[in-house]
Amino acid sequence: MAQTKVTCDQAVFTSIRSPMGEGYRIVAAGRGLKPEEKQAIIRCSPSHEALCASQEGEASEDDAAGVAFYALPSGRLCIAFTCFAGAEHTGRGGKRVFTHNVIFAEADFTKCGYNPFAVLRAMKSAGLTRPQLSPDLVLPQMELAVDANFVPPLDRRLRSILSTFRRRFVLRCLMERKAVAVELPEGWTEWTEALVLGIPGPLRSMISFGAGLRFSMGRGHLLQVFHDENRSVARRAPAQGICFVDSETSGDAPNSAWFSFVDRHWLQGDMQGMMRRASRPFVDCSLEACEQIGRLYNSADAMPQTQSDQILSQAARALAEPGEGVEREIRFELCDAAKKIMLDRLSRAHWEDIRTLWSTLLNLWRNGGEATTFAQPLIVCSLRVAMADDPLAAAEAALNLTCDVPTTVDRKSNEVFLDEVLIRLGAAAPLTPGASLARLGDVVRRWQIERPTCPVVAALAERCAALRPSEARL
Repeated sequence: MAQTKVTCDQAVFTSIRSPMGEGYRIVAAGRGLKPEEKQAIIRCSPSHEALCASQEGEASEDDAAGVAFYALPSGRLCIAFTCFAGAEHTGRGGKRVFTHNVIFAEADFTKCGYNPFAVLRAMKSAGLTRPQLSPDLVLPQMELAVDANFVPPLDRRLRSILSTFRRRFVLRCLMERKAVAVELPEGWTEWTEALVLGIPGPLRSMISFGAGLRFSMGRGHLLQVFHDENRSVARRAPAQGICFVDSETSGDAPNSAWFSFVDRHWLQGDMQGMMRRASRPFVDCSLEACEQIGRLYNSADAMPQTQSDQILSQAARALAEPGEGVEREIRFELCDAAKKIMLDRLSRAHWEDIRTLWSTLLNLWRNGGEATTFAQPLIVCSLRVAMADDPLAAAEAALNLTCDVPTTVDRKSNEVFLDEVLIRLGAAAPLTPGASLARLGDVVRRWQIERPTCPVVAALAERCAALRPSEARL
C-alpha cells in the first residue's frame, strides 16, 4: 500500500456540559499553531450536544462521531474529529466532547489526493481519534502516513438516501460556492466524502464542511450534512441564504456531463474509481471545463457499446484538440481505450466489414502526429485481416500507404509491411479466379508505378504474367 507522509500540527479541544466545568477551549496544542489559527479552531470546534447522535447512555464512536474540514486564516488546512469522551469531571452530569484537530499545509493536500477523509483515516490509524482526557499541554509535531489511493465503497443501503436531483443539486451548489445544508437520517460522513469526491480535486480545499454535527451558523461551513431532529433548520437555513436539502426536496435534476459521470460511480458504489478520476490536478475547474471532462469520461465509459465509426470520430476529435495538462492526459486515455477496442473488433471482423471504415482510418493516418500513431496499428490490423480474407483487396488497399506518408511513420517498417502484403498476394495469385485476373493485373500495374525498382513488385509482376498472359498482360 503506497502511502505519503504529511507533517502535521495538533490541537485538542474539549467541552463539557456543566456550569462547574472547564467550558470550551483548546487544552493542548502544538508549538507551531499561531494565535489566529487557535481562534479559528475554537470557533469551529463543536460544543456539547453538537453530535448527531443520542446522548442518552454510553454512545459509541460509530454512532456519535463528527468530522469537520476547513481552511485556517494562515492558509493551512484543518481536519477535525469529534466524539464523546465520557462524563465531565465534576460528576454533575453531562458529557465531555473531545475534538482532535490536525493542521497541515495546503501544499500537502495534493499528496493526500485532495481528500480530507484520507487524512482522517490516517488519524484513526495513528490513534488520534481516541479521546485523550489528560494530554500533554504541548503536543508534538507529527507525521501521518496517508494512503491517498484508498476510498471505501459507498454502501448500497446509503446510496438510496439521496435522490438524483438532491445529489446533483448539492454538487451544483458546491461547485458554485453556495452554502448548502443536507439533512440525512444517517450516513453523514459517508455521504460527505461521496459529495466532496464528486467535485474536482483542486476545488476541495475551498469546500469547508461539517458532517455528523448539528447545524450551526457560527461554524460557517459551506457544506453541512446532519440530522435535523426538530425540523428547525428547514426554517432557519433559507432565511440565512443557505440552500436546504432534505427528503422532501424535489425537482428536475440539473443535466450535466460531469454530473452524469459522478452519478454513474455513485450508483455503482465505486468510490475508488471516482476518486481516481475526479481527484486529478485539473488546471481549469470551471463549470465549462468540468463539462468537457465529463463528456470525455462518459464517452470512454460508453465506448464498449459505441459503434465503431463513432469511436473513430470521437478519437479524431480528441486528437485534434488535445488540450493541456490533465485534460490532454484524459483525451489520450480515451484514445488508448478506443485503440484497444478497435483492435479487438478489427481482429475479429472480416474485410468486408472493415472496408466501410477504411477511408476514416486512412484520414486519421494521414493527419500526422498522434493521429498517425493512433491509426497505424489499426491500419496494420485491418490489412492483416484483408490478407487472410482477400489478398488482392489487401494489396489494393495498401496502395494508399505508398503516397503522402506522414513523417511520423517509420518508413522502413512501412516498406517491410507492404512487402509482406505483396508477398501474400503473390502466394495467392495462382488461386485467383479467371474473372479477377484483369483486376489483379491492374493492381500489379499500379504497384509497378509506385515502386518501379522494388524486387518484390517485380516478382509479383512475373507471377501475374505467367498465369494467363492474354488476360493479365502488363
